Amino acid sequence: MLRSGTHFDTTQGEGIHDIAARWFAILGLLLFSEGFFNLFVAPTDSVDDASFLRLVWPPIYLGTLVAVAYRPRDVLLAARRNWLIVLVVGLCILSTAWSVEPGTSLRRAIALAFTTLFGLWLAVRFPPRERLLLLARTFAIIAVGSVLMALLLPRYGVMQEVHPGAWSGVFTQKNKLGQVMVYGAAVFAIVAVTMPDLRRRAIVGLGLSIALVLLSTSMTSLLGLMLMGAVLLSATVLLRRPILAVLLIYGSLVFAATLTVWLALDADAVFQMIGRDASLTGRTDIWEPLWERLSTRPWRGFGYSAFWHDPEGPAWALRRALQWDVPSAHNGW
Repeated sequence: MLRSGTHFDTTQGEGIHDIAARWFAILGLLLFSEGFFNLFVAPTDSVDDASFLRLVWPPIYLGTLVAVAYRPRDVLLAARRNWLIVLVVGLCILSTAWSVEPGTSLRRAIALAFTTLFGLWLAVRFPPRERLLLLARTFAIIAVGSVLMALLLPRYGVMQEVHPGAWSGVFTQKNKLGQVMVYGAAVFAIVAVTMPDLRRRAIVGLGLSIALVLLSTSMTSLLGLMLMGAVLLSATVLLRRPILAVLLIYGSLVFAATLTVWLALDADAVFQMIGRDASLTGRTDIWEPLWERLSTRPWRGFGYSAFWHDPEGPAWALRRALQWDVPSAHNGW
C-alpha cells in the first residue's frame, strides 16, 4: 500500500466532485486490471498491442492529470515518500536509451508512469477505509461480470481452444482471472475482518472469488490463494493470540522444512500432487536458454518490455530453439 501522507476529508458531506472521483477511481481500476478487454481482443493477441484499446488510455491519462491538478502538493509528497517506486518508473523510462525497441519501451514506460501516478492520486484522494471499499466494489464488478460472461457469453468467458473449459471471465486468459481473484479474495477477507457492518457482503465476495479461482483451473493462483489465506490467518492470530501465534509460526517452519525435504527426495510426487510435472508445464525448458540470452546484458537488459515484443528480436533464437512462440518468461521472479 502506498504511503499517502494526506487525503481529502470525506466526512464533511459528499459533493459532485466526490462522486465523480469515486467512479473515476473504479473505472481506472477496472481498466488497469484489463477487465472486459476480451470483448475486443482475441485470447492469442496482446492487450498491450491492440490498436483499438490504445484509444482508451488517453482519456484516462488526461483524467488522471486533471485529478492530480486538484491536489498536486499531496501527490508530490506521496511520490517523495514512495521514492523507490518512482525510481523504478524512472529507470524504465531511462531504459529507452538502450532499448532494442525504443518506441515500445517509451510507450509502455509512459503507460507505467501514468498507472503509478493514478495510484499516487488514489492514495492521497481517499482515506484507507474508502480505498479498501473502492477495491472491493471493483473486484465485485469483475467477479459478477466474470460469472455472467462465462454463463451467458461462453465464447468470451470460457477458454475454447487452449485449456478448453477453464473460465477466463472478463479476461482474455484463465490465469489472469485466477490472479485477479486472488487479489479480490484478499480484499474481501480484509473487509470481512475489519468492517463488521459489511461482513456478510464481504463473505459472499470472498466465496465468489475463491470459486472463480477454482473455475479458472490456475494452479499458480490456487497456491497464491492458499498463501494469502495463511498470511491473513497468521496476521489475525498474531494480533489476537500471541501464544497461539508462536505455535503457528513454529508449525509453519516445520511444515516448510518437511516440504523442502520431500521435494528434494521425491520431487515427482510433489509435482504430481499439485497437478504439474517437473518442468512446471514446460516453464523450466524456457528458463535455461533464456538465462543464457539475458546474461549477454546482465546490467542494463534489453529495454523495458522490449525483449519479447518483436517476433524477430532478441527472443527469436530462443523461440526457434524451443519450437513454439514463447510469449514471456513464465516466471514471476
